[in-house]
Order: sequence, then structure tokens, then C-alpha cells
Amino acid sequence: MQEQITETRNRYRSVATRGSVLYFAIMQMAMINEMYQNSLQYVTKLFNEAIVGVHKENFDHSALVIRLMEEITIQLYVKICNGLFEKDKLIYSFLICTGVKKISNEIKPYEWNTFLRGAGLINEESVKDKLKWLSDSQWVQAAVIDGF
Repeated sequence: MQEQITETRNRYRSVATRGSVLYFAIMQMAMINEMYQNSLQYVTKLFNEAIVGVHKENFDHSALVIRLMEEITIQLYVKICNGLFEKDKLIYSFLICTGVKKISNEIKPYEWNTFLRGAGLINEESVKDKLKWLSDSQWVQAAVIDGF
């Protein structure tokens, strides 16, 4: 019985991961404006409502997981946006998108760090085969993008 529970839990792990990304995006909005504080209980209620709406339809397991993630994302986005100022909705969208992309490894950690902090300094002597046709500024940018 415990093996069956573990197997079922693992089948829905990606849905739970998406839920955590959405929850932390919602929590980060409170740093923008104190009025944007939402409780875990409220977010869980929205999460469960989205799940109930999807299970009324018949899907195979992989399609069901994808549909759950889509519906949870849409429902939480729409309902949380109802309580946001118009100027902050783009920030909320950005937090969700980057959170989802980071979890799926579409945004690599060094890419995210470059976005947050800029290119920074690099020790050119530690990198072999500097291409002579690149200017110094192009070299630094290329080296950061390649993860040196």
C-alpha cells in the first residue's frame, strides 16, 4: 500500500512543484506592497478549486498532469491578479514565468545570475583561446554567457 501511495505521489510531483512556484511568486508580491499578503490557506483553497475543476474531464495521466498545471497556473494567476494594482501585474507575470523556467532548467543558474547582477568581471588569463576578433567588451559578455 505504501509503495502505491509513493508511486501516486511521484506521478503528481510536477503539479506540486508548479504549485510551490506559484505560491512563492505570490509571496514575493508582498515585498512589493504589504497589501498583497495572501495566506497559505487561501492559496491552497485556490489550488484545490483548480484541481476539482480539472478532474471532471477524462484525460490519460500525462495529459491530466499537464492540464492540472495549466489550470492551476491560470486560476491562481487570474484570482491573484484581481487583487493587484495594474502596474504590478507585469511583475507578478514575470515572477511566475521566471520561476517556471528556472524549475524546468530553461533558465540556467548562471544566466539568472547574469540577469540579476550583470556580466561582472572575468579573469581573461584563466580562459583559453581568446578569440582575437572579439572586442574586450564582447569577450566578457561571451565568456559570461558560456558560463566561464
